[in-house]
Amino acid sequence: MYDLLELTRGRLAQIAPQALALLPVGSVEQHGPHLPVGADTIIVDAIARRAAAEASSKVPIVLCPVLSFGSSDHHLYWCAASLSNETLIDLLSDVVSSLHASGFREILILNSHGGNVEAARIVTRKTPLKRPVVVGTCNYWDVAERALERETDLFKIGVKVPGHAGYFETSLMLALKPNLVDLDLLPPAQKNIPAEGATGVYLQRPGHSVGTDGHSGDAHLADAKRGEVYLNIIVIEVAKALVAFHAAARS
Repeated sequence: MYDLLELTRGRLAQIAPQALALLPVGSVEQHGPHLPVGADTIIVDAIARRAAAEASSKVPIVLCPVLSFGSSDHHLYWCAASLSNETLIDLLSDVVSSLHASGFREILILNSHGGNVEAARIVTRKTPLKRPVVVGTCNYWDVAERALERETDLFKIGVKVPGHAGYFETSLMLALKPNLVDLDLLPPAQKNIPAEGATGVYLQRPGHSVGTDGHSGDAHLADAKRGEVYLNIIVIEVAKALVAFHAAARS
């Protein structure tokens, strides 16, 4: 694994044409009263670094610095440093296009925040129409969903993955940065508010885009050891995805 920030221009020119550029994207937004606003960014940085290291024996990977700011307007009722969806699309387009101009032929966006999904997909669809580059995007929780369902009881006990500042994310943060989790401020459990109306219809309610108080689920049973188990599963599955994406990009 190579860290983009540590490469000289000459070394980058040598490596880029054969390498996968991994671009992690997070957010800066409230995560309930007990988690830091950088939770998504902290989580995706750890997953990206561990997965890139895991896959590096099979795939040459250049790890890009995390894009910390995401599309988080739906958190502004509480607290966020947000980009509009349009700005995020432009930002991702510029970064992906400049990575291609610097020699990369395959770029994967690894996302850690639900509000970024649409923008990342738009960039993924549009960029190859303009440039000869293979672009992909994925959410870490989608990549790991089957393995988490197979190897843990998360779905059996009704945990929404990733949810927002509930059991799952709090467990991940306890495993990664326990000093940033304030267990004295754990909020009351919140039900996950269904987003669907009629079958096949997606809707949003004013003031209810993230639970009813900026979080969803129940963080009280969150546990660092379980969080590390979840992280290990996610890392393994994301590493597999990196290898598969590289193979597909080169086929």
